Parts: sequence; structure tokens; C-alpha cells
Amino acid sequence: MFVVSKKIDCRNLYDPLPLLALRKALVLLRPGQIIELLSNDPGAPSDFRAWCEMTGHELLEVCDNVDHFGILIRCCKHVKE
Repeated sequence: MFVVSKKIDCRNLYDPLPLLALRKALVLLRPGQIIELLSNDPGAPSDFRAWCEMTGHELLEVCDNVDHFGILIRCCKHVKE
């Protein structure tokens, strides 16, 4: 079980808006903190997986719920504005 520091509801937002919302939220987090995103974009799991690989953050979990994905990401480094 993870302790979520920030939750972002990105349902009904489509690429690239969920990634932009994540980037903005990460500025406020410290390394080690976890953010949860909710998204119904069918491409969200692969988008966030690729984004984490490129930026050095850690994709912890992708839950495929009935009407949306729940995505947990650990902030692994400080993000500047």
C-alpha cells in the first residue's frame, strides 16, 4: 500500500493534458512522494510509462478500473518550474 501525497483527476482530459498536469503537480512534491492520477484516456498507461522512463520518475502501479485508470507515480527527483 502506498501513501499518496497528491491526487489529480485527469478524467476527460486527453493527450497531452494529463502529462502537463502531472508535470505541474510534481513541482510541488519532494523526491519520494507519490502522486495518483485518474485518467480515462486509453493511451494513458503507455504515455505515463514512457514519460517516467524518459524523466527518471518511477511508475509504481497502473490499475485498470471499470471506467478509468488509476496510475501511481513516485517522484524521484526535484522538478523545477
